[in-house]
Amino acid sequence: ARARGGVTCCPPRGERGRGAMAATVVDMLPSGFWLVATAVPVSYIALVSMGGTVMSKRKSCGVPYPNMYATVLKLPSGETVSSAADGTEASAVEFNNAQRGHGNALESYPGVLALTVVGGLAHPYAAGAGLLLWTLGAHIYAAQYAAKGAAARQKGLAPIKYVGILSLLGSNISLAAKLFNK
Repeated sequence: ARARGGVTCCPPRGERGRGAMAATVVDMLPSGFWLVATAVPVSYIALVSMGGTVMSKRKSCGVPYPNMYATVLKLPSGETVSSAADGTEASAVEFNNAQRGHGNALESYPGVLALTVVGGLAHPYAAGAGLLLWTLGAHIYAAQYAAKGAAARQKGLAPIKYVGILSLLGSNISLAAKLFNK
């Protein structure tokens, strides 16, 4: 390997022999990146699990596809009806609560993943832990929303997802500062 500007690089193709090894992407990642690589599938499995709750509620409440939410209507007669199979407002609200709790996580998931991977390049432990905290909080939020409605969604440990977001933002801001000062 030759050094260029203080950086060791791989030998040119013609100089690679049996003993020469090319650097891989994995070799270039920081040593703690295993936590990021573990937290990402854990978070995905948690979101799929939340989706299972929605599917279960869709079936038990009788909300047909392609309806994203059950509709509740108040008729001119004063009667309340819904698009749920039994036509009750209670079934519609039960399904909508599960859907909304899961939807909250899905809405922020792409950004959370991007923050995790980018921030993890400089601070893998903070980014991986941040994603795990966000995942735990999002799962609790969705479960409480599904079980007890909107008023209960932020109870208990659910707000820990915001601690995770702060960790991810901090990781990215620190990386940006390092790159800016480079």
